[in-house]
Amino acid sequence: MKDKFGTEIKKVELQRVVDAYKAVDNNKAEAETRRWIKGAEKVVEPSRQDIFKSCKMALAFEKLLDEEDATVMTVDCYGTMFGPLCRSVAYPCVGFTRLNNMGLGGICESDLQSAMTHIIFQGLVGKPGFISDPTVDESNNSIILAHCMGTTKMDGPDGPAALYKLRTVMERREGVVPQVKMRLGQKVTQAKIIGTDLLLYFTGRIIDTPVSLEHDRGCRTKITVEVDGDITNLWKNWSHGLHRVTCYGDITRELQHFCRFKEIDLVDELTGKSVLS
Repeated sequence: MKDKFGTEIKKVELQRVVDAYKAVDNNKAEAETRRWIKGAEKVVEPSRQDIFKSCKMALAFEKLLDEEDATVMTVDCYGTMFGPLCRSVAYPCVGFTRLNNMGLGGICESDLQSAMTHIIFQGLVGKPGFISDPTVDESNNSIILAHCMGTTKMDGPDGPAALYKLRTVMERREGVVPQVKMRLGQKVTQAKIIGTDLLLYFTGRIIDTPVSLEHDRGCRTKITVEVDGDITNLWKNWSHGLHRVTCYGDITRELQHFCRFKEIDLVDELTGKSVLS
């Protein structure tokens, strides 16, 4: 990644994160807590104490990025860090959303490919990505993209903020995540860089945001995207893991320019074909 893009990936030990968390002023964490609660449509499951801990972690994340002169971070939140960080200290999700809203980046599950895709989105169009897992619905030529953590400023840090509720992580029934209602009718681009020489993508339009409290299936933040092609081809061509990163807008042209410049094969997953010659 450093040779191809100039992006350095650095490992930070858990103890440093914990120390940064402990060093955050409780008054500042309390002010951040009040801001998130006031901005929410509703606080559904999380306790105020859990929200406070998540907000304190969010301020620690900002400090760590500042110390490292970094722009994006990710945590192995469902692996090695689930017990010692998420359960013992705080879940990272609010902190990730906050970084995304600031024009930086917080990435789930130590997914370095999604982190690089997020960085590319930010560099090309100044917008964050929404990392998600897929469920194909052939009945209406769509794909449901879901993850618990949503980002409220999908138009970029200077854009409008979407409505959100504060929820627990769905499958864990603990922690704190912003459940975001994204914009109906919005054109979107999904992509993921694989290694340094391949970038997969497809485009579509948000036709539903299934976030009903009465039907808790899948993750908290969900969008149904009607794809610009045949959904059957998409799932047949799907490869390289579940995650994709969604960006507001059809940014095909920007991806084409970038991939030509960096000599990356840009492949439309709806056709399985390279779009660059």
